[in-house]
Amino acid sequence: MNIDIVEAALSNQAGEKVIASVLPGKFGQARLGTNSVGEQVEVVTTTLDVLLSDIKKIALMKLDVEGNEILALSGAGKALSKIDVVIFEAWNPRTDATNFLIDQGFQIKALDSMNKIAIKNKSAS
Repeated sequence: MNIDIVEAALSNQAGEKVIASVLPGKFGQARLGTNSVGEQVEVVTTTLDVLLSDIKKIALMKLDVEGNEILALSGAGKALSKIDVVIFEAWNPRTDATNFLIDQGFQIKALDSMNKIAIKNKSAS
């Protein structure tokens, strides 16, 4: 198994410098923007298209980006054609992220009250 650690924030554009807020000891819950409490750190953005450019097929992608799903997905124009299934957090039945994925040929189902699964329609492959 290959593991690459990427110190970047997923967004719709690569190479931008943004501020993320990080609560002490909660680095997995960093949020973009300065309106959150915690330490402020500068990070550079990347996109799913950049990160996944060398990968041919993705059966399942788990996306957990602390409320920035639409930004991350908007940077995946080419990558979405390689992805069969996306699991992501969405607290409401319809969000910008669910609408975006539907427009890209995915069918959305609830896994539970906070998580959705997007399955690519066979005709969208």
